[in-house]
Amino acid sequence: MRDLAISIPLELLRELRQDLRYSVRIYSRRPIVTLLAVMALALAIGATTGVFSVVNALMLRSLPFHAPERIVQLVWLCARLIRLLLSKPGAPGAHIWRTPQFTLRLI
Repeated sequence: MRDLAISIPLELLRELRQDLRYSVRIYSRRPIVTLLAVMALALAIGATTGVFSVVNALMLRSLPFHAPERIVQLVWLCARLIRLLLSKPGAPGAHIWRTPQFTLRLI
């Protein structure tokens, strides 16, 4: 049993070394194709890293606020305020202009 525990990893290392030597020999015959393949791989890895960084920052990591669920309310209030400011003051919503209906506390 002990011989298998030593011989199997050694055999795997020999096969890996043989595969690496073969790949270097093949890729050295066509350096332009090799360069294009390496550049495409680098570009794909860079793009994947960039997309993950954006997704991680915007969606996965929690927001650095005390109550991040209240930000949705703030956005809704800002959109409502913009609509009120753009509407005509003599419209049916004139009572909204007279009495403040929303507050922003602890900002």
